[in-house]
Amino acid sequence: MNGKPDPVIRKLDLNRLARLYARLCIADYIWEIMFIVGVRKTAKVPVFYLETLNLVFKNTEKLGGGRGTPSASLPGGSIPSVEYNPKSKEIASEFDMNIDFPAARRDSYKELDPSNHAPGPYAMKTKARLNGRFLTDFNPREYGYQNLECKLAMDVPEEIVEKLGVPGTLDLTELLPMMWIYFNPTKELPIQPVFISADGPTPPTGSDFYPLLANANEIWAKCCIQFRARCPIYVDEQGYRVSTEAEAIAFKDEVDVDDAIEVFVVEQFDPEEMWGGGATFGSGTADAKIVTGDNQLPLNQNHLAHELGHVLGLGHPGVLEGLIDGCAGSVMEPSGFFADNPGFQCRANCRNAANPLLSAVVFPWCLVSDRPDQELY
Repeated sequence: MNGKPDPVIRKLDLNRLARLYARLCIADYIWEIMFIVGVRKTAKVPVFYLETLNLVFKNTEKLGGGRGTPSASLPGGSIPSVEYNPKSKEIASEFDMNIDFPAARRDSYKELDPSNHAPGPYAMKTKARLNGRFLTDFNPREYGYQNLECKLAMDVPEEIVEKLGVPGTLDLTELLPMMWIYFNPTKELPIQPVFISADGPTPPTGSDFYPLLANANEIWAKCCIQFRARCPIYVDEQGYRVSTEAEAIAFKDEVDVDDAIEVFVVEQFDPEEMWGGGATFGSGTADAKIVTGDNQLPLNQNHLAHELGHVLGLGHPGVLEGLIDGCAGSVMEPSGFFADNPGFQCRANCRNAANPLLSAVVFPWCLVSDRPDQELY
């Protein structure tokens, strides 16, 4: 279990380390979990931290119905400690989670501030408990699996229980085949572009999308995060090409996918500078959606990189209540429509980025910058 620690591990003061990772995709939900496992010089007993816990629920009928994708994840930058008993091979931890039920907040976007391009509400904080037992002797090795019998219990906020009639606690029990890995994995967020379809000689929208996505990938690659676009979905609503606020919101409600972040592209907004050129709804959740226009280039090169930062739960430096502050001077700095966002990244943005759909790609591995949190690069 040897290797040079990345900045997360170094912060935890572990000198020998590995990760245990599992991603379980079943009928009702996707469950992704990753532990950091290390040993300190002062003790030979393994030390556990919970680095990733993402849940995306696919069967919405069991969770109050309605459109949108219920989800949960650790708050950005959170790495809860996990108790481990070497005799019983049991683990236990209690921690905060962000939980989101889109059906409970669907009416919240009726009246928006056109200057706020990351309107709330966002995910709600709740408590969770994780208990489990390894079914074989704990045996760190170069590759292979370590099976974990695991139970997760999440409290559901009272207002969601009352509004949707869901249980007060969500209990999940699964056998998780945990894979040993010895590096920092790349993380990937699936993107579902949604364009307005062609109309005779008039081309579809989306001309700015792919250049902007390439720029976003370059900026967020510094955090070992990549965005992978799927084949576009075309919506034949020509009246949305030049969208008012109400039309832009109606356009974003045309498509719901449960396993990707939708990016809706119009030609432009009316007024043109509305939302600073684009908006992110449901920041930090699996139900997050971006609405943007095809009139960003050549000026706003980093516009989509900035909006995807909101999707990852980051806000403007010192501005957006409910999101984690982005670094001053970084891509998360607001610009308005007639100026570009900075093209810089920082370690704090990388560490705090989180979304339930942000999943590890076990291969290839990725090198993480070990710079001071607020240093731009």
